[in-house]
Parts: sequence; C-alpha cells; structure tokens
Amino acid sequence: MAAFLQGFSIEVMPRTAAKIESFAEILPAGTRVYIAHLDGTPIEDMVATARRIADDGFPVMPHFPARGIRGRAELADWIARYR
Repeated sequence: MAAFLQGFSIEVMPRTAAKIESFAEILPAGTRVYIAHLDGTPIEDMVATARRIADDGFPVMPHFPARGIRGRAELADWIARYR
C-alpha cells in the first residue's frame, strides 16, 4: 500500500482549501495540488488559492475549464494571473 501511495496528488476547491489552516501540516512535501475550477468560482479565488498553496511550498496545477473560457483574451488573462 505504501508504494501505491508514493507520489500521490490531491485536488481541492477554493472553498474547501479555505477550511485548511496549513497544507504543510497535512501533506508530505512536494505533493502536487490540483485546484478544481467549478462553474461560478471567480478567477480571483482560484489565483488566491493557488498562491497560498504555492507559498506553503507545494507544486500547484490549476484547472482551466475549456467550456467556461470565453476566448483567447480571457485565457491569456487567466494564464497571466497565475504567473
């Protein structure tokens, strides 16, 4: 079982991430954290969550919901915000 769990990742949403005081206290160093972008979640909340988790030292993978992005300009804006 231990070998199976090596290198696992997790997924969180901004509203649930807000309930976690410290990701560093509950996750092994280096755990990849995916951030789910549910319909209606403001991009500002997504970016703030990504920043907070990255500041805790974890690699972050934000979700870009293709159906919810209204065009190239919005996609470019989102990418710039995450950088």
